[in-house]
Order: sequence, then structure tokens, then C-alpha cells
Amino acid sequence: MRQGSNLRIASTEWPSLSMRTKLFRAQIPAAGSELAGDTAKVLVELFNTDDLESRDVGAIALRLGMQRGVLQHHLDRLREASSADTTGGNYRHGHIYWGLTPEGRRYAVERKLV
Repeated sequence: MRQGSNLRIASTEWPSLSMRTKLFRAQIPAAGSELAGDTAKVLVELFNTDDLESRDVGAIALRLGMQRGVLQHHLDRLREASSADTTGGNYRHGHIYWGLTPEGRRYAVERKLV
């Protein structure tokens, strides 16, 4: 008899639990929509850097204290998110320059990263 009453309680609470689950899931950002820690730092660095030479992969890595490969990983994440892309290069000297896309600038401003 006791078991039956527990089932009735559980079934009466189910809609409430279901609704709370839906509300919670609605607050979770969609996959790929949020940029994590260091990737967001790279986005902010690009936002704050106007000079072309300062937007070279090597120069950015040096300022942020990252290895070039690690920085390139974060730049790749930004490119996947349509937030940054290459803007040019000096292939003779091996420089690749990056800049923000309009989506990247919007992301930084709307999330108050800058």
C-alpha cells in the first residue's frame, strides 16, 4: 500500500519535474555557440588589436604567452564559429594575419567581453 502512494506522488510531481527540465535545458547554450576561456581571450585580443602586424599569429602568441600551435587551435575554433578568419599574409616572411568577422565583433560586444 505504501508503494502505491509513493507512485501517486511521483506521478503528480512528474509534470513539474518535466517542466523544470525543459526550462533548464532552454538555458543551456547550443553546442558551439559559446566560446570557452582561452578562445574568448583570443577573440578579445583580436578585437583590441588594430595594427595589421600585431594581428600576426606569432605576435598574438607572444602577447598572450601561448605556443603558436595552441594559439592556432583557438583561431581554428574562432573560424569554426565564424568569428574570425585570416585577413592576409606576408608569405615571403611567413606571417599570417587574422581579424574578426562581423559575427566575432558582435559576439564580443553583446557578451560584454570588451
